[in-house]
Amino acid sequence: GEAKELVQGGAVKLNGEVCTMRGKKCVPGDVIEQKITVSNNTGKQVRIYMRAEPVSDADKDFLDQLSLTVKSGDSTIFEGTAGEQDGLAKNTLLGTFKKDGSVELTATLTVPAELDNAYMGREGRVPWTFLVEEIPVDDTPQTGDWFSLPIWLALAAAAAIALAVAIVKNRRARKA
Repeated sequence: GEAKELVQGGAVKLNGEVCTMRGKKCVPGDVIEQKITVSNNTGKQVRIYMRAEPVSDADKDFLDQLSLTVKSGDSTIFEGTAGEQDGLAKNTLLGTFKKDGSVELTATLTVPAELDNAYMGREGRVPWTFLVEEIPVDDTPQTGDWFSLPIWLALAAAAAIALAVAIVKNRRARKA
């Protein structure tokens, strides 16, 4: 399905090289890099979050041997073993996206060179959940009520000062 298209499209790198072989087995010392594009196709402004779900008990021991780093640009979102959740246990904001906005994540999985044959042929799944939250648009109509008390008080004070100055000048003019 989608994984096959990603591999054949060159989205997966093995040891820095584009890997187009489906089902390539990793060996100790391998570094696998995958680009993941998260896009807003809703037509509305949204916040997109990511979190890691707990791995299965059957996979945990194996995944705890592998290092995983997830980055968004230069920002590290997660760094640890593939079997832990740590910083991704709760929803982590990837960003606020306008219509058709996107972000590219880079997931790098490192198989330690000292991994022994006890894990040969093993596979493990790291489940991630992405959550999209729509940002409500303020559709409140403008009522025309833009009354601002400080502005009106300042205008009243200026008018009172101008009136006082006019009265004083008028009295002086009459005396002279």
